[in-house]
Amino acid sequence: MTLGMALRNSVFLSLLALVCGALGGCHDERFPRLTPLSYDASHPIRISSDGTQLVTATGSMVHHLDVSPLNRGGKSGGKSGGGSATTYYRLEVADVAISDDGAWIAAGGYRRIHVSGGTLHTPGGGLSSGGTVQDLEPDGMIWSLAFSPDRRWLACSVGLYDTSTWTLVFRFSPAVGAPASPLSTPLPSASAAATPPPVPKAPGAPAWLFHSSEQVQLVRFSPDGQTLIVIGVDKVVLLDPVSQSIKAQHAFKPASSFRPRVDLSPTGLLAIAGQGDGQVRLFEISPKALLPRPALDFDEQVAALAFDAKGDRLAVAGSTRLAIYRPGQGGKPAVRSTGEENPEIVNLAWHPSGTALFASRTDNAIELHEMR
Repeated sequence: MTLGMALRNSVFLSLLALVCGALGGCHDERFPRLTPLSYDASHPIRISSDGTQLVTATGSMVHHLDVSPLNRGGKSGGKSGGGSATTYYRLEVADVAISDDGAWIAAGGYRRIHVSGGTLHTPGGGLSSGGTVQDLEPDGMIWSLAFSPDRRWLACSVGLYDTSTWTLVFRFSPAVGAPASPLSTPLPSASAAATPPPVPKAPGAPAWLFHSSEQVQLVRFSPDGQTLIVIGVDKVVLLDPVSQSIKAQHAFKPASSFRPRVDLSPTGLLAIAGQGDGQVRLFEISPKALLPRPALDFDEQVAALAFDAKGDRLAVAGSTRLAIYRPGQGGKPAVRSTGEENPEIVNLAWHPSGTALFASRTDNAIELHEMR
C-alpha cells in the first residue's frame, strides 16, 4: 500500500468516525455529512447483528468500523466508539460478510476469500489480527458471501465466465480464537451437484458444492441456520447444509438485467428489481412454493434495495430518490429526494436498531440516514 493510499485511508476512517458519532445533528429532511473516498469500489456494506460493527469495501480496501454508538441512540460525544481497522487485499473485493457476533469477517473477490478475526472490542482486534486466505478453483469471481447464524458455515457463490455458478459451502472451524485456520478439510461433494465439481486446490476446501447453470445473485442463511437460500436469476433453491441436499426449488420470471438487485428479509420475503420498469417484485419463500406478493412501484430504475433487521421495512434507492416501503402494510412510502446532481446510491444496509440506514454511492461516499 502506497503512502498516498494510507493517507486517504486515514482520512476515510477519521471522517466516517465523525459521521457515525454525529447522529444527533442529522435530520430526516436532509442528508447527514458525507464521507468522500477516492477508490474504485463495489461498495458492499454489512453490519453485525449486534449492531456494533460495520464492514465495507472500496476496491482492494476493506474498512472495519465500530458503529456501536448507534445502539445508544447515536449519542457518542463525537467519537465512533471502539475503533477502526483497514486491510489492503491483493484483489478487487466484490463482497464482504461479517458473522452475527462480529467475531469473523470474510472478503471475497477473484478466486479468493480472506477470512480474519473481526472483533474490534478486544485487544489487538480488527482486521489486522490475522487470518486465512482461501484460493478457489474453479476460476471465477465471488459474487456473494454469507455466514450462518451459528458460524458453522460460510457460503459463497463463484461466477464463471460462461455465466454458470458454483455455490461453495465451507464448514467453519468452531474455534473462536483461531483465525489462522478457519476453514475445514474437505468432505465428499454433495449429491446436489449437477456435474462432478472440480476439487479446490488449497487447504481448507469446501465441505460441499452446489452447481447452478445460471448466475447466483445472492446466498443467505435462514435465521435458524437450517437452510441455505440460493437465489439465481430465475429460481430460488433451498439447501440443507447438514445433509447436503436440496429441500426445494422454485422458478420465477427472470429479470432482464445481468445483475438484478436482490435482497432477502429475515422473514423469508424476497425482493427483486431488474426489469428496468421501476418495479420491485416481492415473493414469499416457503418450502412448498414461491408465493408472489403485490409489487412495489418505484417509478425509476432501482439501483439498490435492503430490508431492515425485522423485515418490516424495505429501502429502495434510485438515481434521484430514496424510498422506505412497508411491504404488506399498504400506504405510500416515505420518500427523500437525493437530487439529480448527486452521485447515485449503489448499496444500502440498515443498522439492526432500525434507527439508521447506510448508503454507499458511486463517488465512493457513504451517507448515514437517521430513521424514525
